[in-house]
Formats: sequence, structure tokens, C-alpha cells
Amino acid sequence: YGAETRYLIDKIKSLHPGISEKFKEELEWMSKKSVLYEGLGLWFENKRHEARKKLRPYIFQNRKFFLVYLATYARPKLVSVLETIYFKLSMDRFL
Repeated sequence: YGAETRYLIDKIKSLHPGISEKFKEELEWMSKKSVLYEGLGLWFENKRHEARKKLRPYIFQNRKFFLVYLATYARPKLVSVLETIYFKLSMDRFL
């Protein structure tokens, strides 16, 4: 998903030359989001070191990057189990 998003951003910029100035913040947000998704993909492929390398420049700019960066020190399966438990516990409050 990350690589596709970056491709889309580059394609839009090439088709609409003035768009980079007009939508600077939005394009930066999309670029950062693509890095986050690429980091998540690498982590789930068990390429944790590569994922950390990708995410490291952004960890103090956004808490999602920081949390995903920390999660890369654990195996994706463990985090998935913890996420399921958290979701079930949070749903119990509403039932």
C-alpha cells in the first residue's frame, strides 16, 4: 500500500504541476502515511529491522509512527493477540 500511494502522489504531481504548492500539507500527509503503511508491511513480513529503519525519521513527529516503531520490537502475532484482547475488553464495557 505504501509504494502504491507514493506512485499515486508522483503521478498526480506529474499530471498537475501546480498541485504541490496548492496542496502541500495534504501531499506531505499522504507521503508520511505511505511510509507508515510500508513500515507496517515490512513488520508483518517479519522484516522488523527494515521497518524500524523506515519509521525512525518520523517517530517524534507522530505518535502512530512511534507506537508502530515500538511494536516492531515484538512479533506481529503477539501484537495481534494483544489487540484482540484489548478489543474484547473494550467491547465488554458497552454490553
